[in-house]
Amino acid sequence: MLFFASAGASSAYLTVSEIFPMETRTMSIAFCVGAGLMVAAGLAAFFFAVAAERRSLEDIATPLSVASGASGR
Repeated sequence: MLFFASAGASSAYLTVSEIFPMETRTMSIAFCVGAGLMVAAGLAAFFFAVAAERRSLEDIATPLSVASGASGR
């Protein structure tokens, strides 16, 4: 199977490289990588983002002056 799959992949790559110019191939690769990064960023935001819409900063996180116990001196 590897023999046939390798030959098929090689012929497909050569065919595509002959049909499309280099600029088109590089742009399509860049768009695919960019799309992958955007999906990863969306998943990270989904799991780690804080719901901050219409909330003050003090409601989201305790100010450092309060958290450290400093009295403003």
